Amino acid sequence: MAVACTLVSACVAKEAARPKPMLDVAMFGRAKSEPVRATLPPPVAASKPPTVPKPVRTQSDDPLRDIEDWVRSSVVRALGKDETPPGLDRGLDVACRHTSRALVDGGTMDGAASHLRMQLQSEQITDVSYYPFTIEMAFTEDPTPWVEFVRAESQGRGVTQVGVGAVAKGPDTALVTIVLLRRLLTLSAFPREVEPNTTHLLWAKPTGPMIKNPHAVVWSPSGMIRDIAVKPSGMSVEIPITFDDGHGRYVVQILAEDIHGQQVTNQLDVWVGQPAMRVESAAILPMEPAGDPRTEEKKMMEMLNHFRKANGLKPLVFDPILQASALRHSTDMRDGRFFGHRSPKFGDLRQRTPRSGTTVPELLLENIAVSAAVSWAHDGLTNSPSHRRNLLDPDITSVGIGIAVRNGSRMQIVYVTQHLGRWPRQAKD
Repeated sequence: MAVACTLVSACVAKEAARPKPMLDVAMFGRAKSEPVRATLPPPVAASKPPTVPKPVRTQSDDPLRDIEDWVRSSVVRALGKDETPPGLDRGLDVACRHTSRALVDGGTMDGAASHLRMQLQSEQITDVSYYPFTIEMAFTEDPTPWVEFVRAESQGRGVTQVGVGAVAKGPDTALVTIVLLRRLLTLSAFPREVEPNTTHLLWAKPTGPMIKNPHAVVWSPSGMIRDIAVKPSGMSVEIPITFDDGHGRYVVQILAEDIHGQQVTNQLDVWVGQPAMRVESAAILPMEPAGDPRTEEKKMMEMLNHFRKANGLKPLVFDPILQASALRHSTDMRDGRFFGHRSPKFGDLRQRTPRSGTTVPELLLENIAVSAAVSWAHDGLTNSPSHRRNLLDPDITSVGIGIAVRNGSRMQIVYVTQHLGRWPRQAKD
């Protein structure tokens, strides 16, 4: 038996620490906005999760569907012990079956992760917070030990949907892919192919009262990344997106805020003036276990500076103060089992701003990611419009990267924080 899991999710915040009008965090601009409150939102009142029936192993003429039903009901019941049981999603089931098939047909775990991303887009599932697990098990095996492992790894992640797909690997064994998904926004259907110089409306509705301020960022074929103004429309927001920057692929990213700050919620590809294509990331590298975290930080800095050089920008200089603050946040996320820019202990980036004596950076940006490998985290950040904009900001000069690793019994999770900034001239001398 074997199990593998890949967690890939990322979000971004942009802050200014110098004494001038605060940045408009929601729109990532250097514009005036109201100061952010220093207190965290009030906790949601705890409620008893609904009772979920005990899973029953069904017997039919299709043993693979029996395995799927048994595993799916076991996962729903297990997760329902801690919070609201997740709902079912048949599109997720289809994506899971395709991923299991790719692995059975000789695919690698690295390729399967990329395949899953493409398959989710094919099923019109654009949520970015999803957690896949792959299990090899006998047809008659009780999945409880694996389900309990999945439950332990997903605690506190707010899972809202579950998908399961099984494919026969041998006469008596199956490969089962489980995907747990956290849906923060419900989006309206949106075309994957549009004509040039047209505007299309996307509606986004928060899934709960703690999800606020949905907005969008668009990365167009010329490389331009721009914010899209939104218009409230009842319980939803209306996002008009104009495709006026040439033919090719546009990446539309939706963001919103939850109790841990700003999060990327959805990302979709839209093709203008040409048929939709499958995009497989060229930067996906083999999933290598993280070594010494300080060594991994140096590797990520090398990848970051290579990325900036390829885009015509100067490399960033390593900064030990920024590195210390970045490592502190990654360690806090790992130990606190949360993912976001707002720490339950230490607050948001304004409250966590690093200092050199009494001096603070005049510009400070923060990228965070969680993944199964550092190379995958780098790939996710460079292919995310909002993170890409931070990485390619021409005004930053220094960087500190902090990596914290959590090694479980069957998997490894890497937490990454990047602090990108610029200090006042001579302030650190």
